[in-house]
Amino acid sequence: MTRDHRARIVIGYQAEGMSSSEAVLYTMYVRNGEPVADWVSENITRITGYQPYEVIQPGWWSARIHAEDTAVETQANEALLDMGFLTYEYRFRFADGGYHWLRDEMRVVKNSQDGSLQIFGVWRDITHERAMREKLMAQEERLRFTLQATGDGMWDWYLQENVIYWSDTNFELLGLPVPKDPTISFEQWRTFVHPDDLAAAEAQINDATRIDGDKLDVEFRLRHSEGHWVWIECRGQVIEWDENGRPIRMLGLHTDVSERKSWDEALKARERLLTQFTRHVPGMLYQFVQEPDGRMYFPFASERIRDIYGITPEEAKQDAWNAAQNIHPDDVDGAHASIMASAESMEIWRHEFRVNLPHKGERWLRGEARPERSANGVLTWHGYIMDITNEKAVERELKLASSVFKNTHEGIMITDTNAVIIEVNPTFTSITGYSRNEALGQKPTFLKSGRHDHSFYVDMWEALQEHGFWQGEIWNKKKNGTIYCERKTISAILDDEGQVTQYVGLFSDITQLKQQQQRLEQLAHYDSLTNLPNRTLFQDRLYIAMEAARRSGAQITLVYIDLDDFKPVNDTLGHAAGDRLLEVIAKRLSESVRKSDTVARIGGDEFLLLLSHESVTGYRMLLKRLQKSLCEPIQIEAHEVTISSSIGVAHFPQDAENGETLLRCADQAMYAAKQQGKNKVVEYRDITHAGHETEQ
Repeated sequence: MTRDHRARIVIGYQAEGMSSSEAVLYTMYVRNGEPVADWVSENITRITGYQPYEVIQPGWWSARIHAEDTAVETQANEALLDMGFLTYEYRFRFADGGYHWLRDEMRVVKNSQDGSLQIFGVWRDITHERAMREKLMAQEERLRFTLQATGDGMWDWYLQENVIYWSDTNFELLGLPVPKDPTISFEQWRTFVHPDDLAAAEAQINDATRIDGDKLDVEFRLRHSEGHWVWIECRGQVIEWDENGRPIRMLGLHTDVSERKSWDEALKARERLLTQFTRHVPGMLYQFVQEPDGRMYFPFASERIRDIYGITPEEAKQDAWNAAQNIHPDDVDGAHASIMASAESMEIWRHEFRVNLPHKGERWLRGEARPERSANGVLTWHGYIMDITNEKAVERELKLASSVFKNTHEGIMITDTNAVIIEVNPTFTSITGYSRNEALGQKPTFLKSGRHDHSFYVDMWEALQEHGFWQGEIWNKKKNGTIYCERKTISAILDDEGQVTQYVGLFSDITQLKQQQQRLEQLAHYDSLTNLPNRTLFQDRLYIAMEAARRSGAQITLVYIDLDDFKPVNDTLGHAAGDRLLEVIAKRLSESVRKSDTVARIGGDEFLLLLSHESVTGYRMLLKRLQKSLCEPIQIEAHEVTISSSIGVAHFPQDAENGETLLRCADQAMYAAKQQGKNKVVEYRDITHAGHETEQ
């Protein structure tokens, strides 16, 4: 590059207002794609302390750039050749060893003669400029941080001119753009204030702007541009007066307290909720404190303490003894010991105790509280105490019910609505032989004996549905297979809405009673020797048979049998032999008739047969077979006995219309057979017919 060319460059830069004493000029050419310095202005020595020939040595300049800015230089060289111009800043070490900030401006120019690329540059020392700029930025940052941190808007009110200066923050608080003239009139201010707050705010402003006025501290709402209201805390003070002592200038701040107001409202809402909650919870919420000196009191107790301890929250706050004095004398030591144990272990306090309250008497209480120990040794329990008197009564009832359930002599079985067993008592196990685990989940039908048909259970279920209970006797089977009889009551358990929730069955084993009844019935209606129906049962069956015959038109034959020569057997062989003879005769009679017929012994050696038939020949053939059977020899011990019988026959309805008459007719016919000799059969109609012929 020629000297004239460089001179033109220097003149060109000076023409742009750059002094050679403030800027260093330099030129470079491009070799192998890299810029290489070939000239620098002489003032570089005065500015940096380096000689010009040093500066243009290859690599010398780059070696003195701050290590953190070398990458910037590399990127700058690449960008310069790409764009043709560049301005950038970096740190450079001067001859005194200190680093200075340089602003470097470069431009690439193409030589018109040979087409080569040349770079013209100028740099300035901007260290002082950078320092001032950073200082200013720091100050601005501190100011911005202060404003952001406080969120306050400054206002300056010139009372005589009625002009209020608002800082930018005031407008921002209300979502308004900051105007070029940031002033408003007092009348404009009034339009921003909520109508409900305006009168009170103006009254306090008037008080603060009097000659003897005080500082201003008032809260009111200002209208936001989006339509909602912003709560503002306005603080101010008169700072300037006129020659007559009248305020002419007032300065202050606006602080957005909407969030605090919101929190205040939330706190009040929580307090209302807490009050409502503590008023309706079934017990008392409280804090209980034990000081290191042993003093105890309730810093907080809900109004329910009146119901729990019979004292006011204020009395509890003064001294815990006001509450403790109402604890039942037998429970005082236990209550105190439980508190001390919780204090020592720091575990949750749980205790039940009694109090004696005026107009209420003895009441049971249950308390639970979690302890906390503060650094100064104060112990605080947070918890609740509730009245469990009714619960205790229910508990006693449940214990009684449980005792009855376990110890009653009746078996109890509880099922759900699907008839699935959900509980049984020990007596159930002792009666049925099934354990509780074997019974649970089963249906009662697993005990079925098979003695009842399907209709029996249908009737039982219908009674339960219609009346809510069923009562009766049912035959079931034990685990060992024994059939037994239960006297049972099944009841439906209803909820408050009248819906069935469970079924409860109570039963007792009455098998022995049934057996006793059967024995008594046997004695009352059956002959004890032959086990045949006696006269009483026979008369019942005769009446039933006659009623049935009247309806159907059938015939009934009554056969009266008296054994011939029974007395000699009894007298010669003894009563045992006579009893044995009667047993054999009874068996032969029973085997000779149909199952639908009745054989009875009415005393001594007299027997009755009740035969139902449709033809005359039917019963006559039976009587022949009967006579033959009775005459067969009977072996009694070492003796062979042969016995015959005298038989009387009467018919219904031919011979009599009622049972008593029919029985008398058969007796008369039997007596007639006796008179005719042994082993005879006489019908009543034959003797009545013979009597009629004799009269003629």
